Amino acid sequence: MNCEALLEDYLQDAFEIVSAWDLPDDEVERVGGLLAAEPEVTLCYQRRRHLPEWPYNLFCMIHGRARGEVE
Repeated sequence: MNCEALLEDYLQDAFEIVSAWDLPDDEVERVGGLLAAEPEVTLCYQRRRHLPEWPYNLFCMIHGRARGEVE
């Protein structure tokens, strides 16, 4: 399992973390359900991989008004 995370200051006073996961395809639904159940998670969804450049198949996002809310 591999995960990349990126913190972005996308608007003045708004922050987001995007995590991209490389999971076995048969684990995406289970792990996605666990992540989506976390109260801080605002988006969680499966996407197709674009190999070899982008091996990730599960995306998770957390949004907040302050950097500390998303770290």
